[in-house]
Amino acid sequence: MLKKKFIKLFLISILIFVSLIVYKFYFFNENINNVTIEKELKKLNEENLIKNLKYETKIGNNHNYRVYSEYGNIFYENGLELVDMKNVEATFVGKDNLPIIISSENALFNSSSFETNFSNNVKIIYLENLIQANNLNFYFKERKIKIFGNVNYEGLNSKMNTDYIIIDLISKKINLYMDKKNQNIIVETVSD
Repeated sequence: MLKKKFIKLFLISILIFVSLIVYKFYFFNENINNVTIEKELKKLNEENLIKNLKYETKIGNNHNYRVYSEYGNIFYENGLELVDMKNVEATFVGKDNLPIIISSENALFNSSSFETNFSNNVKIIYLENLIQANNLNFYFKERKIKIFGNVNYEGLNSKMNTDYIIIDLISKKINLYMDKKNQNIIVETVSD
């Protein structure tokens, strides 16, 4: 009888001991795994951070597009590789060999379509003309630029405010628009 009690007590002790080991192994390691996963994700994000990032492509025979950023973070969305760029400068050079220079604090670049959405302190320089705006979308396939959000233009002899501008990069044709038909584009002539 004493032997049976000893065996039962021994088996219960082993069961409790095994339960404690299993509890600690699964529940405490889960927290460690979560911390490890977070560290790995942070490391992965840091690994995706690229300094001095540059993409360059030719459009047809006579046009080039180059975009450069101080640093960018590569991520994937819906199967597309996107790059969140910071401190960005892009250059489009057409067949006339005159560059359109675009700079901004941020840009979202699609590495498969080359479409680029510039934002925050956007500046466009062409010849002696300066356009400043909140946003600019470069539509690579259409060869067009849409500039919008607090658009201000300064040229040699004029200043202009409009809601948005569309530039055809091939013909260099520029269209100015207002969101509401009853609003007018504000043009101010400047003389020296």
